[in-house]
Amino acid sequence: MNRVSTLQTSCILLIIFLSFYLYRMAPSVTVGDSGEFIAAAKTLSLPHAPSYPLFVLLGKCAGSLVPWAHAAYKVNLLSTLCGAVCCVLLFLLGRAFLLNTFVSAILSMIFLCSGILCEQSAVAEVFTLNTVFAVLIL
Repeated sequence: MNRVSTLQTSCILLIIFLSFYLYRMAPSVTVGDSGEFIAAAKTLSLPHAPSYPLFVLLGKCAGSLVPWAHAAYKVNLLSTLCGAVCCVLLFLLGRAFLLNTFVSAILSMIFLCSGILCEQSAVAEVFTLNTVFAVLIL
């Protein structure tokens, strides 16, 4: 029987997770700090303290990579991508702990549907990028 590699499974999961979050993504500015992060990414200025410079720079990069959309959509897309990457990294973390591929995929899907990550992946907030770093530390 031909086995699918972890890299192939990760790519498939990334497409699935990104599709799920893209479906739920906010198309424009939402409440909270979203507008401030979008404006900061557009103008390369600093939002409120602690100013999250990496998120602002990545938002600016997302702005130049996706030329057809407006600024709010681009920064929301960055948060969506970070949320999907976080779930794939969690899958890889499960595989590193020698869990079964199926079990690791189920655990990452449960994390994908968790309330907070689902909410924060739909709007322009810094929390999904912070979650990526937290999983990378693990």
